[in-house]
Amino acid sequence: MKKTILILCITLFTTIANGQTKSNNEIYSDGVSKTKVRPDVAILTLSIEKTDSVEKKAIQYLNEEIEKLTNVVFELGFDKSQISISEYKISSSLRDDDRKKFTATNELKIEFALNTKLVDAFYKSIQKNSLTDIDISFDTKLSDSLEKTTRFNLVQQAISDAVQNATNIATALKVKIGDVKQVIKTKDAFYGQAPKIEIMKFTPPKIIEDTKIKYSTSFDKFEVTQVDIEERITIVFEIKK
Repeated sequence: MKKTILILCITLFTTIANGQTKSNNEIYSDGVSKTKVRPDVAILTLSIEKTDSVEKKAIQYLNEEIEKLTNVVFELGFDKSQISISEYKISSSLRDDDRKKFTATNELKIEFALNTKLVDAFYKSIQKNSLTDIDISFDTKLSDSLEKTTRFNLVQQAISDAVQNATNIATALKVKIGDVKQVIKTKDAFYGQAPKIEIMKFTPPKIIEDTKIKYSTSFDKFEVTQVDIEERITIVFEIKK
């Protein structure tokens, strides 16, 4: 019995020792690549709300204002494929005098290739056409093609960085690195061929009867906030004996 326990202990010790030796024959090297990217897609969210004690009138007022808004949008060169309805609702509530009031709401979203001059012209046209009861929000994002291309390039740079770091480590330890045993990535990437870049086409902005429009918002003076993108790669190299 004691002999059997002794054999098991020796076997366990040998297994642990081999595992440590195997781990010591590897170099883990990290590579990082970062960049800032200007968004190439703009999103305008337009919400109009009309209220009246008569439901039909609330809907009528809303539709009239939406008609004016869509005319402004089309005059600027947008087309129907860039506009979508994100909300349309009719709700009711009680006023202070216990009478019912109806609220009609319509929210549109316009997604287009980012052009700050066009955004500026849009706000100017809203003012010019005296649209009322409208809320406007502006946002940006990266198109799928731009993000894929950017990440593809970052991954290549991160790999190069990891290889260089491994070479420096090996030089300092006076060892030679061998084959790659494993590649670990923290985010999705695209290997192989670089993804095709899709160019978004958009009709240049035009303002009827106001071709010499003066831009007056901050979009004419400043750029939009850039997006931070980062890729991290860990490569496990074998140490040559």
